Amino acid sequence: MKEILFSLRMLLLLFSLYGCIRFLSRYFRIEFCFGICFSLVGSTLFLAGMLNLLREAAWAIFLLGLFLAGRSVKQKQSARVLLCPGVAFFLGMGVVLLFLLRGSIFTGYDNFSHWGLVAKILTRFDRFPNFSDRNVMFDSYPLGSASFIYFISEILGNSSEWVMMYAQAMLMVGMLVSLFPFARGWLQSLAALVCALFLLCGNNSFFDLLVDSLLPIVALSGLAVCTYEGDKLSEKLWVLIPYSVFLVSIKNSGALFVVFLLGCAWLLLPEKRRSLKTWLPLLAVPVAVLFLWQKHVSMVFVEGLMSKHSMSPRYLYNMLERKTLADLGSIIAAMAKAVFTLTNPALWMLLFGLLLYLAARRLELGKRPGQLLLVAAVSYVCYQIGTLGTYILSMPLDEALRLASYSRYHQSILMFTAGLFFLETLTVVNALPEVRWSKMLRPAVTAVMLVLCFQSIHPHSGFFHRQNSVGSERAKFDNLMEEYNIKADGTYLILVQDERNDYGYLDHMTMYLLNPRQFLVLKESQLETAQTDGFNYVIAFEQSEEIDAFMAELGAEDRPVVCLSLPEDN
Repeated sequence: MKEILFSLRMLLLLFSLYGCIRFLSRYFRIEFCFGICFSLVGSTLFLAGMLNLLREAAWAIFLLGLFLAGRSVKQKQSARVLLCPGVAFFLGMGVVLLFLLRGSIFTGYDNFSHWGLVAKILTRFDRFPNFSDRNVMFDSYPLGSASFIYFISEILGNSSEWVMMYAQAMLMVGMLVSLFPFARGWLQSLAALVCALFLLCGNNSFFDLLVDSLLPIVALSGLAVCTYEGDKLSEKLWVLIPYSVFLVSIKNSGALFVVFLLGCAWLLLPEKRRSLKTWLPLLAVPVAVLFLWQKHVSMVFVEGLMSKHSMSPRYLYNMLERKTLADLGSIIAAMAKAVFTLTNPALWMLLFGLLLYLAARRLELGKRPGQLLLVAAVSYVCYQIGTLGTYILSMPLDEALRLASYSRYHQSILMFTAGLFFLETLTVVNALPEVRWSKMLRPAVTAVMLVLCFQSIHPHSGFFHRQNSVGSERAKFDNLMEEYNIKADGTYLILVQDERNDYGYLDHMTMYLLNPRQFLVLKESQLETAQTDGFNYVIAFEQSEEIDAFMAELGAEDRPVVCLSLPEDN
């Protein structure tokens, strides 16, 4: 019965999204409407969440979509507009990802420490995290992606972890539909499909809710709309607002991608539309949203703006003050070493872009040859400067010195620039004159670009395998909780071997799964002085002679879990 109800709600959700997308198709090509619609949904839910209106906003959007879909059917609007490669890609990936992700669970550290945790809070309590949520560590991280996940989970009536993964994966797929309008013919559509798959598999796994893949894909979708509309963009500048708001609501670094998006739009507009009157609202809205988010954080958390990786001036000054001039020199040297190397694929893409630009100028192809290449090059440089600023101003010294997570951050901008280069390549080759040599040159240049994309992004083919979590520590913890009926919201003493050094993985998994009021991970060499007073449960997560002996003293010779008392109701 549950499966039937889930399938019915999925069909209703698709019908509602069809209504919204069909309405937007009055103004844009249908392929662009997926990204615009999803940006509007994510932005609206994020703003509603700050007003504690998450559930109301989700159902209002859903019902509005049903109304628009019903009106479309009543007006007998043709559905032929959906018969295109981009929509086929979206629907096909929807089926594939449903098969791949169904039943999957979080196993990654970052899901336990933040991304999965906040999504769990939203779907469980219908609200944003606040001071009552003991285990939220990154108080000031925006919740745009989690807001979109909440919308899908709420309408489907299912907050399972695989549904969260599916929602975010389909969010990226919907954004990548924007690549297809640039393709002419089945060969270029196939190339767009390959590029989209490269981008989907370029950074974060489908089994994680990290946003290092999502950010560049959302920005790429917005730039695709701007580039395709060209001179007509001046009549539809409002479309930049949902993209800008959604980008800053996904992660603080989304502000950089907003600058790239607005910069590209500014280049496309005629000079008479580059006035302050035109641009003030476009600039003011994302800035206002960021300001409101900072106010929200300061209101619902104690010292929320001083939480780890916050972007408040006070926190940034505090982090900078802790670094000496020698530390700054070491950070800059490490960053320069990572960027200025022949193994950096961005350098080869820039070289290809330069050759493409010179050829386009030589052959006088298009109105603005090389514009996306310029945006890509400037974006890469600015992003690296912004990343350096993050290490200097936002990160603790130990993380900054080792360029923590640099590979993920760098992969984000590589994905973004590779996508822009691909769009520019299609734009240039499609502007070639219809002569014999151009028919051979088009697929050849496009193929070279795809090879460069592959070398730059290094897509992971393993993303399209079903998860095998059997034997994982997460599965082990789940089995212990189920078999021994371990209650959440209690106090826990967890025993492990001395050799264990997981950099806090078990700590964050415990916080994610049990929401403890207090817990302690104790190694076997510390058991001689261990006290069990005040703990509801003692959990032998790993076995050894010392741990088995300690459990035997508690009357649990053959059991890895002892319940000393039940947690008190909150």
